[in-house]
Amino acid sequence: MECKKVIKLIQSFMQDEMTVGELEEFLQHIDQCKECQEELTIQMLVTEGLISLEAGEDFDIKQEMDQKMQLARRQILWHKEMDWLTLGIGSVSMCIAILLIVWLVI
Repeated sequence: MECKKVIKLIQSFMQDEMTVGELEEFLQHIDQCKECQEELTIQMLVTEGLISLEAGEDFDIKQEMDQKMQLARRQILWHKEMDWLTLGIGSVSMCIAILLIVWLVI
């Protein structure tokens, strides 16, 4: 994913509006690109920091970023695990169907 696309997706990331595929590509790019990491930090600081300041709450940008990234990674992992589970259930169902057909034929 290119920097221009990543920068355009930052707001979607912050608002949890990305598909799992986009999220995975986005995080891979963010992990490798210092410029995009800085842009994400700035936009998060402006958006989330202002909300916290207006509410009179403390704001720790590093902690907020870490939590947001951790949550996104868990979402990707969960989605991948569900894909494997679906594949496994489908495979077992197919085997049962084949065995049932063979049993009925014999």
